[in-house]
Amino acid sequence: MSLLLHSLATFNGIVFGVLDAVGARRVVEVGAEGGDFSAALADWAERADANVVAVDPAPSDRLRLLAHDCERVRLVEALSPDVLAELDSQDVYFLDGDHNYATVFGELEALRDRLLDEERPALVVLHDVAWPSARRDSYYAPDRIAEEARHPYTYEGGVAPGENGIIEHGGFRGGGVIAFAEREGGERNGVLTAVEDFLASADALSFRRVPAVFGLGFLYAASAPWADEVDRHLAPYDE
Repeated sequence: MSLLLHSLATFNGIVFGVLDAVGARRVVEVGAEGGDFSAALADWAERADANVVAVDPAPSDRLRLLAHDCERVRLVEALSPDVLAELDSQDVYFLDGDHNYATVFGELEALRDRLLDEERPALVVLHDVAWPSARRDSYYAPDRIAEEARHPYTYEGGVAPGENGIIEHGGFRGGGVIAFAEREGGERNGVLTAVEDFLASADALSFRRVPAVFGLGFLYAASAPWADEVDRHLAPYDE
């Protein structure tokens, strides 16, 4: 495997301990992209007698092959958050699609009832809750975001820690594939901002964050039967 730092696979050691703590058997991955994490999920599913739904509007050839060869992986070529509301209830949802406020807040709203389900509460894992996407939107397809919910953006230049704007030389860049909001911070800007605004409307939820390598967040009901075990597993990494 060629490990990409922006892949959820970076966090395998943390993630699979949480899946075991939850006793997960039905998992959704939104934003499967190159398939590194999807392949790891497929291996886990074989061990755990579980099933994985990979959601991506433009899956890679590798992801298509994985879904073809592994009966435990089903590929859905669609956009979130609409597809989340259409799927059967799952135990864990990985959200790693478009890294912007409008998309992530919409995904969380689609999962609100499942997060708070008293009989079988779900857990949500969010990527990109640290720099650069915590407080700055990025867009794979800006036209899919309603104009009133979209910040001024650019495909040019880069972003750097401590720089609120776009820098001309150097920095982290989207390579012509990802557009960044021209400014960092402010209302309705960034993945972590979306999570915080959602939490403000659902105070029965707990949120734990690993603020490293683009960031990983865990959102779940504090009353979930497995919440204490997840808390213990994440305690060494939380903030």
